[in-house]
Amino acid sequence: MDSIAAAASLRSGLKSGCADDIVEALCNLSDGTCDAVELIPVLEQVAQRNHFRFLDDNGAGGAPHGSGKPRSFRGWARAAIKNITENQQLPSGSRMAGLLKSSDTDVVKSALDELMRDNWADSTLIPILEKIARKDNYDSYSCYGWEGPIRLGEAARRAIQRIRDNSRS
Repeated sequence: MDSIAAAASLRSGLKSGCADDIVEALCNLSDGTCDAVELIPVLEQVAQRNHFRFLDDNGAGGAPHGSGKPRSFRGWARAAIKNITENQQLPSGSRMAGLLKSSDTDVVKSALDELMRDNWADSTLIPILEKIARKDNYDSYSCYGWEGPIRLGEAARRAIQRIRDNSRS
């Protein structure tokens, strides 16, 4: 899910009170590498609201959740805001840095694959890769429930080593 889709999902969840839409967007924002500051205003709206319910609101086949209790995502949204702000400090001048800082796990995975295929020697990518390695498990959530985790830590560690090796040669 890219930042445009994440913002749309958050707005949809705010409008309908649907926790599924909120979780789908928040999934990796609180500890991933995304630096999409355009998400902060809508995340602030999520943090201000307390009553979201899990339900199958789009008829896509997801099973309704057993709990009808309202949920708050205040802490999660605030953690995402803090993380996005911190990620702005990570170097991001190159196209590859932008891909590694995507809110879409598939884009991050593809970027890691590209780093392993090509002879990248850009050491400014290492702080971003170190964060990916620390997070390791990337999750995905949809109307069908939790998917994953997709483990990216080892690929990030290999990419760091490859960049270091390429820099020396």
